[in-house]
Amino acid sequence: LTDNPGLRYLRETRHWSDEEIRASGIGYHPGRDALRIALNADYTTEEIDALPLIATKLFATRYRLIIPYHQNGVIAGFIGRLLEDDLDQPKYRFPKNAKVPLVNFEPAAEVTIVEGILDALLARTRGIKNVFASCTNKLSGAQLDTLTAHRNTVKRIRLLFDNDPAGRKGTFTSIVKLLGDGFTDIRVGELPPDYKDLEEYLTKTGATTLA
Repeated sequence: LTDNPGLRYLRETRHWSDEEIRASGIGYHPGRDALRIALNADYTTEEIDALPLIATKLFATRYRLIIPYHQNGVIAGFIGRLLEDDLDQPKYRFPKNAKVPLVNFEPAAEVTIVEGILDALLARTRGIKNVFASCTNKLSGAQLDTLTAHRNTVKRIRLLFDNDPAGRKGTFTSIVKLLGDGFTDIRVGELPPDYKDLEEYLTKTGATTLA
């Protein structure tokens, strides 16, 4: 792994191991000029300038942690994350005009939905299957549509949002929406009170399963 601010953020602030960082596929945006140089041998100037990681200014200036997300097993796009939380800016930046997906969703009989992308990715690197991220404290209409489209497969939904007032409120709101869409087997996961989210629980306890 090449040392950079994104790598140091994951190691020192989020307490991820190098193995977990590699497995997650997370990268670091070095800036437009450096990215152009790296891509110049294989792509034309027009192709490079059209890439969201080049064309979207905020990816290159603020949202430097770059997270790939998948749909149907292939990379569908990239999400940028701030390296330092800023109350005046969203933590995540999605490609322009993209609806916020249920990140990395794959149909399964039982799915767990968490707020943060890093929560879901860390769970995946620990071998905890079928954990997907809403990227907010409640399910959106598009995310509900995704679940509903796979109703024949998805039988049980567990919500494990952040352990704070916003997460609890969003859990209630999401339950009401899921019931309205015809889902009946809905579970609410609970973290011990000392942990604010799944990622913190996993990094501090070393857990590889969810109870």
